[in-house]
Amino acid sequence: MAGRPANRLASLAAGALLVGSAAAQNPDASAPEELRRRAEWGATFRHAGRDSGVIVTRLAPNSAARAAGLRVGDHVIVLNGRDVRDPAEFRNAQRAIRGGDSVIARLIRTRSIEGGGGDTAAIRFLVPPLAREQIPGTTAAYGVLRSPRGYLLRTLITRPESAGTGRLPAILFVPWLSCDAVEKPDPGGDGFAHLLRDVAAGSGMLLLRVEKPGVGDSDGPDCSDGSLADELAAYRAALAHLRARTDVDTTRIVILGGSLGGSLAPILVAESPDGIVGVISVGGFTKTWFEHMMEIERRRLVLSGQPPVAVNEAMRGFARFYAEYLLGRQTPTQVLTAHPELRQLWYDEPEHQYGRHARYFHELQQLNPEGAWATVAERGIPGLIVWGEFDWIMSRDDQDRAVAILNRRRAGAGTLAVIPRTDHGLMTYPDEASAFADKGAQYDGRAAQAVIAWLRERFAGAGRRP
Repeated sequence: MAGRPANRLASLAAGALLVGSAAAQNPDASAPEELRRRAEWGATFRHAGRDSGVIVTRLAPNSAARAAGLRVGDHVIVLNGRDVRDPAEFRNAQRAIRGGDSVIARLIRTRSIEGGGGDTAAIRFLVPPLAREQIPGTTAAYGVLRSPRGYLLRTLITRPESAGTGRLPAILFVPWLSCDAVEKPDPGGDGFAHLLRDVAAGSGMLLLRVEKPGVGDSDGPDCSDGSLADELAAYRAALAHLRARTDVDTTRIVILGGSLGGSLAPILVAESPDGIVGVISVGGFTKTWFEHMMEIERRRLVLSGQPPVAVNEAMRGFARFYAEYLLGRQTPTQVLTAHPELRQLWYDEPEHQYGRHARYFHELQQLNPEGAWATVAERGIPGLIVWGEFDWIMSRDDQDRAVAILNRRRAGAGTLAVIPRTDHGLMTYPDEASAFADKGAQYDGRAAQAVIAWLRERFAGAGRRP
């Protein structure tokens, strides 16, 4: 079926023990840091097919792996004695290796001569720790937070350099669906990473991010098999940590959510509103996840150029598939085994979708974002809804619905900012077709400008020293 690969969809889709000068502001700073830094591999990999390991698709020019002899096109089959031909085993083995560790990789190198097979080789190298994020105009403190579920999670707090040591209004960021890290030393072409850097530098507020269990420096199960409940526990703990900090104005906290986080943000506020003075949802949804998936499949089919008769026929199949998958709480494999006629529709993994296990989406289906927005409105908490004009992942209707719910209780409580020519990942494109094909992306900062302007308008003290 035409359209972007599933991993493209996925990419678009908590008190800290602080180090450095900020540690004195944390009541638990006497405890040692307990998380090791993730490794900088200087390479990217993709699954190469059954029993073929992972193939090296890119090597940084100055990486230790390249210097040791790793080449683009090599198939890695063993890492430090662990068979990694299964992609899940590769992810687990890679995550277990931290900055400063020695790596022994056994690989198969395809011969270039016609009719050749492959040579096996082993290389050894040290992987350095990933460089820490640096945002001009801010100071950063890395810390550790223990989730109520027992996982140690990496926290990252940024403060404006000019803020001094007084209490600041604070932002808690709630991230996306995918297993991408919230810490981005190199934002590259990630529009959400650029937004976070711009908000950290330009809002005048303290910004707290926390890595999900199993992501970045955080420990925990492989994120691809992790639960939504684990992640929500991390965000709740992060909110509790903000309220306990001596450098935070606990009467002025804003929850900022991106993509899926834009729907989790009102849920967190509805269950614990103390001190929350604003909710910002960037590219979230309000409907049930079943409805969301039906909408996204239709948009994907239409934008990929499928003829109308094929679109309607496919949607009948998707209705059956998602009813049993999401409402019946089955895995894709279970549904397709019972309904082999639907196999041609499925474009993702047997047990996973967008890099997350089917159980994760069963949990998402239980959420009630509309009900959460209604509670936010009843509490009199204002909200900013940000949506890109070329966002084909989340619908405009969902954004209008959130604004309408907020304004029903109090006129002006909900504000919609539609960002021209911008997709779900907050990158801009010449036209909708280019956005769907992910061609010609640029970052222009208008989404961040809308967020910062709303914060400064709504909350005195944001953007200047308190």
